[in-house]
Amino acid sequence: MTKKYLLQALNICVLLVLLVIFSYGLISIKLLNKKLTLTIIVSLIVFVIISILLYLSKKNTTYNIGAFLTLLLNIILAFEIYSLNNTYDYINNLRTNKYTYRNYEIYVQKSNTTYNKLNKLKNKNLGLLKTNKDNVKNLISEKIKINYKEYNNIDELCEGIRSGEVQAFIIEDTDKKELESHDLSNKFRVIYETRIKKLK
Repeated sequence: MTKKYLLQALNICVLLVLLVIFSYGLISIKLLNKKLTLTIIVSLIVFVIISILLYLSKKNTTYNIGAFLTLLLNIILAFEIYSLNNTYDYINNLRTNKYTYRNYEIYVQKSNTTYNKLNKLKNKNLGLLKTNKDNVKNLISEKIKINYKEYNNIDELCEGIRSGEVQAFIIEDTDKKELESHDLSNKFRVIYETRIKKLK
């Protein structure tokens, strides 16, 4: 009996460690908005508390449910941590602090209804600023086969899409102000958003 409880205690300790690592990833990458991130973290904490209460039960059935739920959550969290870290390398960044994470958006012309999802741009031309080319190409190429055309500034990007050189363009969300200042934001719409790891 003691061995059984020690095993479950270890299981819960692993769960707590994974919860901290996963929560740190969600917060540091800012992949989701603050409200959703907080909701997920609080839900996981509640789940941990329920698991502990179930595992402290003297009834075998209740204990087994708690053990199963804890093990299941450990597997899910380990997979999510692996997936997030594989894309954003946030665990290594905790030590080295080499990266920052930036929001990017892919735009198409509002008048064009063909391109409403990222996969619709397969084998098409995507415009991007030369300053962002390395970060963008690495991530987008993992998701879809696409051709790239580089531009020096936002004006050239917009002209490229109007002339038909490219079917879409990608910019960092901080560049949206430039679109708005040229009164161009009402001519384009966002079809895809992502966060990209960028060297500081």
